[in-house]
Amino acid sequence: MIKELLAKYKNGNYIVKLYSDGTKIRFSLENELIADFPDNMDVKITEKCSQNCPFCYESCTLEGRHAELFTQDGSPKYNWMNHLHSGTEMALNGNDLDHPELTEFLHFLKNKGVISNITVNQNQFMNNRGFIESLLNEKLIYGLGISLVNPCEEFLDLLTEPLFKNTVIHTILGITTIPTYQMLENRNLNVLVLGYKTKGRGVKFKDFIFDKITDFVGYIKSVHGSDKFKALTFDNLACDQLNLKENLFKDNVKEWDMLYQGDDGSHTFYLDLVHGEFAKDSTQPSENMKAIGNLTCEEMMKIVKNS
Repeated sequence: MIKELLAKYKNGNYIVKLYSDGTKIRFSLENELIADFPDNMDVKITEKCSQNCPFCYESCTLEGRHAELFTQDGSPKYNWMNHLHSGTEMALNGNDLDHPELTEFLHFLKNKGVISNITVNQNQFMNNRGFIESLLNEKLIYGLGISLVNPCEEFLDLLTEPLFKNTVIHTILGITTIPTYQMLENRNLNVLVLGYKTKGRGVKFKDFIFDKITDFVGYIKSVHGSDKFKALTFDNLACDQLNLKENLFKDNVKEWDMLYQGDDGSHTFYLDLVHGEFAKDSTQPSENMKAIGNLTCEEMMKIVKNS
């Protein structure tokens, strides 16, 4: 299948190409890639969620608040929203489907040329499949992440449909068991391994989880380089917790350099729109969060890189 080029733009001293299957290529004639603005923003727009996951790092509850995204006259709530760059990716996560301004926000982002992605819980996906299909068909979202709850056949069969071909199953290091990963093998699936965040309700299980992480290294070694998954990827926190560079790429540093997308804060940052704050990533403690105020994306990027 031919990949569609979704965006091509210049950011700082490098060129970015983003394709429809999620592939991102950064190119520069210089050794160090220096961004002026984020290629990707990880954005929280709500703390209201009925799933009540015991390890939720955002401590979301049914009584949690939605972020205000637009003022009463329909104007964007934040200055940075007016200065978004076409081609930038935005990853929305949490129980976003219940946010009353979600569709309006996605239309706004599409008009700005932003490539929007959302992550939903598997239960939310099954209960809101029609709505999610409409978001994909209207190209209000391009990427769909689904946080795995139960790898049942009914759910996995849905992911074989053409509309969901680029869906990424989100798993959590230490929470998702090795037998569960084995159930996902040989199905041509995109699987993302997220590091375990010891923040919010996640603090309670820290010691138990890190024992499980140690056991997981052997499994990763056994499937590395195989075709058991369409793609098996890791966020930066998982890379650190698994020590992937040492455990998998010790003898092939060039491959690591080619695959690794850069440290948090070098090309990306995190926005908490519920509290109006930002930081280099979502693992930061409250004292490291900065007020968004009237800042632009460029100004926040500069602060993040210097923090």
